[in-house]
Order: sequence, then structure tokens, then C-alpha cells
Amino acid sequence: MPSVIYISAEKLTHSRAGVSLPEVKQKTGSTPDAEKIIHDLRSSLNVIIGYSELMLDGVMGKMTEEQRVSTTDILEKSRHLADMVNDLALMEKLRRP
Repeated sequence: MPSVIYISAEKLTHSRAGVSLPEVKQKTGSTPDAEKIIHDLRSSLNVIIGYSELMLDGVMGKMTEEQRVSTTDILEKSRHLADMVNDLALMEKLRRP
């Protein structure tokens, strides 16, 4: 079953500007496109996933067991979040005419 994310526009912050979406809309007359937000989320998650995999493969050096467990948790949670973003992208694509 696909995951669903509900995000309040007042709580979501435009990452590059460091301001809330209503502030962006007030300054620019529009809000960032959902596709742009999804792209930014995917890009960041891909970096987290990639580095986590490199760390677990030992490319960054030897890890303690505690570090390995924590990094595995980061990787699993990042993949889950990436799946949720992909579901959100699909819902956005289906929503558009």
C-alpha cells in the first residue's frame, strides 16, 4: 500500500530561501511547483542513500558495530522516505490534467 504524505503549506519551508511557502508566495506571487519540491527532496535523499551505502561498503573506512547499525538505520529510513516521495510524485502526476 502506498504511503501518503500530508504537508501543511504553512509548515513546509522552501529550503533554499529559508522562508515559508506563504512568504515565498507573497514575495514572488507564486509557490514553488510540486515537481520542483519533489526533485529537491529526491536529490537530497539520493545523496544520503549513496553515502550510506558507501559507508556500509567500507569505502569510507572501517566502522564500529554501533556505527554500522546507525548507518543501516539511516539507509533504511532514507529509502522509505524516497518511496514516499515517489508515491507523492505519482499522485501529483495523476492529479494533473
